[in-house]
Amino acid sequence: MDQLPLDKAPGPDSFTGVFYKACWDIVRHDIMVVIHSFTSLRCNSLDLLNSANIVLIPKKNGADCIMDYRTISPIHGVGKLISKVLALRLQPYMDTLIDHAQSAFIKKRSIHDNFMYVRNMARRFH
Repeated sequence: MDQLPLDKAPGPDSFTGVFYKACWDIVRHDIMVVIHSFTSLRCNSLDLLNSANIVLIPKKNGADCIMDYRTISPIHGVGKLISKVLALRLQPYMDTLIDHAQSAFIKKRSIHDNFMYVRNMARRFH
């Protein structure tokens, strides 16, 4: 929970880090059950993560048309929390898990490097 930014939601339809930190005692058990189920490969009900309720919150008093409401549906929050946990736990091992030729989306590596390697090899063979 310390790694979550306080003022940033994992998406436009999820809760911020402030929510999780303030309500951790309330939501901790449920979130930990989901994460433990995922990590122990009991994932037969992941389709439930795609079902959600939509809540309409009025943006102003006297809201009478749909444009006067903000929709909130925290459908992707749990999936993004699982992704964050996996990313943080795997980060120290990424250099050994990912082949050196893979350069996109890896810290200290650039996809542009592959282009440079190919260009230099083409120059050598020419």
